[in-house]
Amino acid sequence: MSKLLPRSMQKSLYKAWRFAGDEASYHALWLQGEGLVKKLIGTFVRRGFAAPEQVDDLYGTGMLAVGQSLHSWDPDRGAYSTYIWPAIRNSLIDYLKEESEAVSKLSEFVEADHLQPEEVDNQHLFFLENLTEVLCCYYVAGMTDAEVGDHLGMSAKQARDVRIADLDQLSARLGDQSLES
Repeated sequence: MSKLLPRSMQKSLYKAWRFAGDEASYHALWLQGEGLVKKLIGTFVRRGFAAPEQVDDLYGTGMLAVGQSLHSWDPDRGAYSTYIWPAIRNSLIDYLKEESEAVSKLSEFVEADHLQPEEVDNQHLFFLENLTEVLCCYYVAGMTDAEVGDHLGMSAKQARDVRIADLDQLSARLGDQSLES
């Protein structure tokens, strides 16, 4: 891990970037966060919160958080590392929660339908991973099957088939046949 620059140097780089538009200064500050990202990922993996296979995704998530927090950091209010540490940690935790929820939803889906994991097709997997977005498209935004299909990168028929299949399953589980098809 590279050693963090002194606070005065961080502040100078910030001013050069924000007020003079020096992209090299932005890049130098952004790279300062890389060591913190790697350190947090290492801690998460060692403690069993993340799998080694997730390191690349966690790295991307953490570096994105570094870039985002750099835009809202005020050097007069505190050190850069103090400011970005919670932002990186929280973004990694959010990523891991989302991954865990997607796996949990898929597991429930597979168990409820007594399917083997290899029998779950990509459309249903996609639907489960993006359940909130799909439901919002249909029932909040009032989008048609064609619009949902375009939005999600599938045909209108595929979007309709997935919606109907999942509504039928939901209806059967709830014992209510009044859901639209």
